[in-house]
Amino acid sequence: MEKARLKNNKHWLSSLAFFSILSVFAITVIHSHITKPVALTPPQPYQEEGNMIVIPLTDVEDGHLHRFSYTATGGNNVRFIVVKKPKGGSYGIGLDACDICGLAGYYERNDEVVCKRCDVVMNKSTIGFKGGCNPVPFEYEIKDKKIYIDKATLEKKKKIVFQWVINMFWRMVKGTLFRQRSKMLMIAFTVALGVSLATAMMNVMLGVGDKVKTRN
Repeated sequence: MEKARLKNNKHWLSSLAFFSILSVFAITVIHSHITKPVALTPPQPYQEEGNMIVIPLTDVEDGHLHRFSYTATGGNNVRFIVVKKPKGGSYGIGLDACDICGLAGYYERNDEVVCKRCDVVMNKSTIGFKGGCNPVPFEYEIKDKKIYIDKATLEKKKKIVFQWVINMFWRMVKGTLFRQRSKMLMIAFTVALGVSLATAMMNVMLGVGDKVKTRN
């Protein structure tokens, strides 16, 4: 009888250990998934005609997000995006940045344009207009089935981009400190769970041992 109870306790301890390890693994995977940064797609090439950036409409007419990058004087990269709007055949064009989230950029998720920093889904119909988390608009011209962007227009935006770079640097510093704190809390939780599990197992084993000794 006592051997059967001891066997059951060992089985219970094995199950407890298995599910505890499984829980720690699940927490780690979920944490990694939540904190995993979204990688932006690389910029596409474009044509140049003198001081104009030229993008054929055939390169951007599929309704998806298309990213481009212009290297301004001084080496600053000015990213911008082009998205064909779902109605009317017009195009949403603006910097790959907004006044609220800075240079975080945008990416596609389930055919939607999403801000990388705040996870807000953009209304494609409003891309190219000021306000909210919309891409910062700038002047351009569409003619002969091509988009023409004056390089001087993007040169004017490089000062804004530089200020965003400074702001983004400080946000990264703050974010790093926050992530380190989160990791420490996760480690502390895992250690505490392990200690609790070990303590519970020891108590059960000692209790069973005492009962066996008493009966003997």
